Amino acid sequence: MTLDNVGAELAEGSTYQVHVLGLHQNVAAGFDSGTLTLRLNGNELPALGKVVDRQADTVTFTIKRQPADQTKWQSLSGSPPLDGRRKVIVGVGQSGHPDYDYAGPSAPTTVLRLFYPGSWVAVALELAILALVAALATRTGMLRNPSPVLGPG
Repeated sequence: MTLDNVGAELAEGSTYQVHVLGLHQNVAAGFDSGTLTLRLNGNELPALGKVVDRQADTVTFTIKRQPADQTKWQSLSGSPPLDGRRKVIVGVGQSGHPDYDYAGPSAPTTVLRLFYPGSWVAVALELAILALVAALATRTGMLRNPSPVLGPG
């Protein structure tokens, strides 16, 4: 079998589809498609859910971090770039065996989305609001419960 086409981007909670030439014929001949695993930068991720479409020669993996693969995900996501995207090499093959060959001229790559840049904006906004409330609390009576003003008499 040969890896023919890979998706452009993958992220936690998404699905990721690859096209494997010859999958239909091999499954018809008795190949167990349940042994197929996705590899990112050589890290085999066997705990991912998968759906095999023999007619279309595709395998769709559900990208979800599993405790069994924690150290592999740490090596993939450690020191993330500021834009939250990392280019990774994609491989598919039987568990415990080498990757299938790729039909293209070089190793297939995709973008691993580690986080969305908008999350930095949300964190910065939350910190700004917290700083504003702290400043108002220390400089004004806005957050205090002042005693009532007693009139004459």
